[in-house]
Amino acid sequence: MSGALSVVDVLEETNRVLHDGDAAWARLPDSRAMAAQLYLVLEGGQDLPTLVQDEYGSTRVTVAAEMGRYHDLLHHLSDIDTRLKAASDDALSMHATGYAVLIGSVDNYLLQSQVESTVVAFCSILVMVALLLRSVKLAAWSMIPNLAPVLMGIAFMAVFEIPLDPGTVMVGCVALGLVVDDTIHMLVRIGRHRDAGATVPEAIEGAMADTGRAIVITTIVLASGFATLVVAMFVPAMQFGLVTAVVVVLALVCDLVVLPAAMIVVADVLGDRNASVAGRK
Repeated sequence: MSGALSVVDVLEETNRVLHDGDAAWARLPDSRAMAAQLYLVLEGGQDLPTLVQDEYGSTRVTVAAEMGRYHDLLHHLSDIDTRLKAASDDALSMHATGYAVLIGSVDNYLLQSQVESTVVAFCSILVMVALLLRSVKLAAWSMIPNLAPVLMGIAFMAVFEIPLDPGTVMVGCVALGLVVDDTIHMLVRIGRHRDAGATVPEAIEGAMADTGRAIVITTIVLASGFATLVVAMFVPAMQFGLVTAVVVVLALVCDLVVLPAAMIVVADVLGDRNASVAGRK
């Protein structure tokens, strides 16, 4: 159900009822005095205080929108407020308010803060991995299989028209913290095999044998856990679980395919002493 309701509608209906229900009188009175009389009739009613303040200095126009178009409404709130301010003057001031505006403001704040948190998390993980591997270049390359799944998750959301809301915006930060563990395990094992004198392909093969099965099992457990949220009744929770499960599975593919390929491309970096620091621990 959609539409608008204001004190004008109540005055029109009251005027119609006072004239024996004649539809021709479903309009505002012709004079301020008659309008004042209608206000007197309405005084003491339960609905009037929700439409006008006691001193009649301000009124509220309630606009109902379909829930299916709620996100479209949030995207147009700034335009609505701009048009209301443009139509205001010294005698009449209008602005948007209510739950939709409040939720829209909270959504914008959460989206902005979560994006900032994801960037901070990415930079923090990059620094920690660089300290662990003692190589900025190697750490930068190692972030490819961690950042790529997040970007692919965003593409997944775009393809299936999943909105970026306070639920799904947390996927990047959460997934980044989860999938980086597998990458570190792989890099540490590769470094140890390189320290033992193995070539880059041999080191990758050895790391796969050492940690590949554990990484696959861990991913299955994580993806299955998040996938249970798909049956949730709360839509943001359902979407969060679905997208996170997809991102975790994509991270597994990146760790098993993209990361080894990146290591082969930068074989000269792996040949450096910094690349095998994990093996000397």
